[in-house]
Amino acid sequence: MAKKPVLTSYRATYNFSLKCNYWGKKGVEGLTFKELHAHNWPMLKNIYAKARELGIQYIWHFYETHVELTWMTYPSINKSLEKFIKQQCKINKITDLKLESGYPKPGFKPDWFCNNEGEMWYGAARHSLSAQMVMILEQYRPWIEPGMGINEQISRNIHTICNPMGLNYKDEYKICFSRGLCCFLYAHFNYKIAQWLYVKVFRQKLPK
Repeated sequence: MAKKPVLTSYRATYNFSLKCNYWGKKGVEGLTFKELHAHNWPMLKNIYAKARELGIQYIWHFYETHVELTWMTYPSINKSLEKFIKQQCKINKITDLKLESGYPKPGFKPDWFCNNEGEMWYGAARHSLSAQMVMILEQYRPWIEPGMGINEQISRNIHTICNPMGLNYKDEYKICFSRGLCCFLYAHFNYKIAQWLYVKVFRQKLPK
């Protein structure tokens, strides 16, 4: 009797050698983080479109600052996407592509910001929806930029989630303040000092 296909997690990483000036400082070599996104997005857009064509529901990316693209599908479908990614790398003259597979497995963890398997599945679904939001923002960028602007539209997303969840303005400001403070500290201090200030000075709680 044939084994039932297992929904498996896969990852593609590339552009390790592409230098990034994350903080956008003048006189520092490399693309700024915004320029890095602009550089990587055309190829990623093509990969996302192919994934949709193949019926892949869970797929998302991060910049580490190399591209880290993760998706979940069945092995037979994955072959087609990996073939397409290789083709895209060849077209874009990318030679440092790395492909990984093997998840779920013991220690299944598609999202480190989760504490149990059910929450992990939520994390995968959330990442995928966030990737769709990036696609929508890029699709409407020509109208958003002369309109309210990208920053304002992303800020609006916070209320769009909080209000239907029954979170009032008090709940919403606590979420925004905590996250904003965290980002501010990481921007101005090293990781350990930032966390110490966050917990000891500002009395905020780190996720468990």
